[in-house]
Amino acid sequence: MPRLTHAFDVCAVDREVVARTVAAAHEVARSCRFDGRGWLLTPDAPTRERLTRRAEELGLLDREAAQLRERERIAEAERAGRDVRTAAERATTTALQLQTGRHLAPRSHYLVAELSAEGVPLEPRYEEEGWSSTGLTVTSWDEAGTCALEYAMPDASARANPP
Repeated sequence: MPRLTHAFDVCAVDREVVARTVAAAHEVARSCRFDGRGWLLTPDAPTRERLTRRAEELGLLDREAAQLRERERIAEAERAGRDVRTAAERATTTALQLQTGRHLAPRSHYLVAELSAEGVPLEPRYEEEGWSSTGLTVTSWDEAGTCALEYAMPDASARANPP
C-alpha cells in the first residue's frame, strides 16, 4: 500500500503562538455541526464575510492579493482557451459527511464527497465504477495529547484497470 509523506520547513515560532493556533484549530473542529443526514453545516454568506474580514484584520488573508491571483488565473485560462469558471460556478462543491460514530470520537468515520448543485453526492457514480469513497477516520482525539486522522483515498488504479 503506498504511503505518502510530506515535510516542510517552517520558521521558528513562539510557543505561545503555536499553542493559540492549535487551540483555535481544535475550537473550529469542535464547533462543527451536522444536519440530519450527517452533512457538515457550513456558515452562511454573512458569517463567511465576517470571518473573512476578521482574517484580514489579523493579517491571515490579503483579499486584494487573492483578487489579483483570481484575475491572473482567469486571464491565463482565457489565453489557453480553458474554462474560466470557478468550481462553484461549475456547480459542484466538496462536502464532509459524518457517517458513523460521534463527531471527533475515535473510530468515527467521515465521507469526503463532491456534491452536485442540488446537494446530491456524486458518490453513486464512483461505486458503479468499482471503488469506494474517500474517507477520514478519527484514530485519536485528545486535545491535550495526540489528535490523529486516517485519510483513505479511493483506489483509482482499480477503476482504471477493472478485473
